[in-house]
Amino acid sequence: MIALVRGRRLRTPLSGAAEAILRTEGVLGVEADGDVGKTTAPIWCLQSSHLSEDQVGQIVTFVSGGGSLIAWRPPRSLLLALGLRPTGRVLGCGYLSFPDHPLIPPTLAGHTLQVPSPYDLMEPGGNEVLGWWRDPLEGDRVYPAILSGSKGDGRFILFTYDPIEAVVKLRQGQPWQASDQWEGDPDGTGFVKPNDLFVGLLDFRFRLTPQADLHQRLISHFLDHLAAERGLPFLRVWTFPNAFPSLGLLTGDSDSMKREHLDQVLSIVEDYGARYTIYLMEDDWELVSRNEANEMIRKGHGVAHHTWVGPYPSLEEMREGVRRQIDGFRQRFGFQPLSHRGHCCIWVGWVDQAKILAENGIRLDGNHYSYVHHQYGFLSGSGKPFRFCDHDGSSVDLWEQPTLMSDDCMLQDKTHIPPFTVDGAIEKSRELIDALTDRWGGVFHVCFHPVYMRKDWNYAYTAPWIEAVAEYLQSRGIPTVSAEAWADFVTKRETVRLTKMRTQNRQAVLELTCHGNLSGVTFILPERTERAEWEGQPAPVLEKRLEGITKKVLIGNLTEERPTVLTLPL
Repeated sequence: MIALVRGRRLRTPLSGAAEAILRTEGVLGVEADGDVGKTTAPIWCLQSSHLSEDQVGQIVTFVSGGGSLIAWRPPRSLLLALGLRPTGRVLGCGYLSFPDHPLIPPTLAGHTLQVPSPYDLMEPGGNEVLGWWRDPLEGDRVYPAILSGSKGDGRFILFTYDPIEAVVKLRQGQPWQASDQWEGDPDGTGFVKPNDLFVGLLDFRFRLTPQADLHQRLISHFLDHLAAERGLPFLRVWTFPNAFPSLGLLTGDSDSMKREHLDQVLSIVEDYGARYTIYLMEDDWELVSRNEANEMIRKGHGVAHHTWVGPYPSLEEMREGVRRQIDGFRQRFGFQPLSHRGHCCIWVGWVDQAKILAENGIRLDGNHYSYVHHQYGFLSGSGKPFRFCDHDGSSVDLWEQPTLMSDDCMLQDKTHIPPFTVDGAIEKSRELIDALTDRWGGVFHVCFHPVYMRKDWNYAYTAPWIEAVAEYLQSRGIPTVSAEAWADFVTKRETVRLTKMRTQNRQAVLELTCHGNLSGVTFILPERTERAEWEGQPAPVLEKRLEGITKKVLIGNLTEERPTVLTLPL
């Protein structure tokens, strides 16, 4: 139904992450890596590519004949062929603002986002403007950032920037500020962290906006609109199971803790039906026996590893240290940890750390954690799990689940920002939970160190904060899961595929597959859907508030044994 196409070559290697980003958005029915002119799909997503003269002609013919096109920073030749008016000027980065327009999600109307990648300036030329450039932030809106227009019988939506490249940079930061580059450690702490990659990139004013998530949401929103215009059954897999609008992930690191500290945290969260994941440093393994770890897991909590290889390790030192410590963890506890956060969130290279963790069986990481100059919020522009992207645009088999809040950074002055009181941190936690639940859709991931259960030192006692968070999540009906359980769901969710689609008696018959058994999978349906069948039986179509918008959804279970059939009216 949707073809992801490219020209002779990509304009930037990071544009190659398009398929992974569409999968993160849960978009189904994507035919990936197709060449222009070699697909019969009615909707094309054109990656930012260099195009030959023939390819430009094929694209124009496709649109003129009634095709629907979304193009990300297309070359000047295609712009001219579609009747647009490029100025020939290019800027390096800017701010994108959204008008109140039917094609813009209401949660984005009037909002502004950063774009940390090049963009082209052009005249509106009589087309609908879906986004404007504002540079500087308070300046006038002169040049369009996103345009919607028509050619012949077809429709196109053009981004004057590459949202794929922008998403990758917002998620992973600046490659030249990595630990193996000459600008490593730009925040000057002497520790290399993901935070270093975002110094000078993340505008502090936007730290509470999941900018990367919103850039990619635009793409799925436009695809939904184009599919609806053509009467096609556009389908997305929602991020969370059972149509939950958000999720709670309560984790903590074992730094300097005693066993009674961990037991106190577990007691607090269990009173509210919540779950907690402890990341154990090698020196703290003795605090939890193998049987005790298995008992925690039986109760739904998580036990995983907290790596420490020093404040500024080389790539080889980190590779050897992670390998040795994960091997030791397996021997000690008898299972493979799926999630991870390193001590001090040490991060080597731009994507090298992700590769090292993936090589050692880790599937979900929590190292992206606001520090100096940032303190808390969406450091990497995301509240959802995202796959790491390599320099060539390929995917790494590791998901990052950003840590949005932490007790050490919010209650101390180590970030160069005035710290909060415990009451202030509780208030900000509730505000962020509300934003994730009611507007953005995301995981409230917070790090609570058990050692802060101590009352005999100068740091804050955080038991009231932990209890307030667990109580508020429960009151809002937001479940908490262990990081290990979340890693398992995220990994399986990504394997959901729409493998076949056919029309029959004014209905679309869709075959869905998955690697492994997956319960509570939530499918976002076309807005017009009133009824559906699941495996030949009537299935309830529900209305749920997701990402701040009421959507039609269906919840089902998928098995690895055979395809599952979903039938929707056309």
